[in-house]
Amino acid sequence: NNKSKDGNQYYGYWLSNDKAVQVAKGDDVKLGFMVRNSIDGSTGLGIELMTFRLICSNGAIVGKETLASAIGRRHIGQVSLVIADLQNKLKEMMLVGRQILDVYRNWTRMQINKAVAENLARTIPKKYIPEYIKQKDGKITLESRPTLWETFNDTTEKLWHSETIAPKFMNYLLQKAHDSLLVQEVRA
Repeated sequence: NNKSKDGNQYYGYWLSNDKAVQVAKGDDVKLGFMVRNSIDGSTGLGIELMTFRLICSNGAIVGKETLASAIGRRHIGQVSLVIADLQNKLKEMMLVGRQILDVYRNWTRMQINKAVAENLARTIPKKYIPEYIKQKDGKITLESRPTLWETFNDTTEKLWHSETIAPKFMNYLLQKAHDSLLVQEVRA
C-alpha cells in the first residue's frame, strides 16, 4: 500500500482469494485489484484490475483503455446502490482477469518483434525498458528476441520495484506497458 508524499492520495493493492493460475511452468499469477482514492479530491475513487506474479512479486495494472478492467466512481449516491454496483463491476472485472491470464499464456509462446519494441519504447521512459531493447538516434533495435511474457515481466519488474517513482505515475506506466504488449496480441 502506498500514500502520496503529502498523504492525501492512497493506492492499495489487494489479491483475490482465488487460486493462482499457472501461466508458464513454475510461473503462477494471481488476480487482484488496485484501489485508489484521496481525501482532498485530487484522486477519485477507482478500482483497477491487476495481476501479481508470485515468482518475483511483480505487479501489473491491466490497461484500462484496452479492456473493461477499471471502475471510476464519484462519492455520491445512495450507499447501498453504490455498493451493489461496485460488487457487480468487480465480478465483471474478475471475468476479464481470467481472459488476461489466457493472454499471458499466449505471450509465453510469442516472441517480441520490432513493432512491439518500438511501441514500448515510445510509451515507457528509457530507464524502465529492458536492456535488450536498444534505443539510439531515434531507432530501436533488438539484441535478443525473448517472449512477450519475458518482456512484460522485465518491464514491470523495473517499474514495480522502483523506489523513486510516485505511485500514481507507476500505475500509469504499468498500464501503458500492458497496453503496449497487447498490440502484439491483437496483431497475432
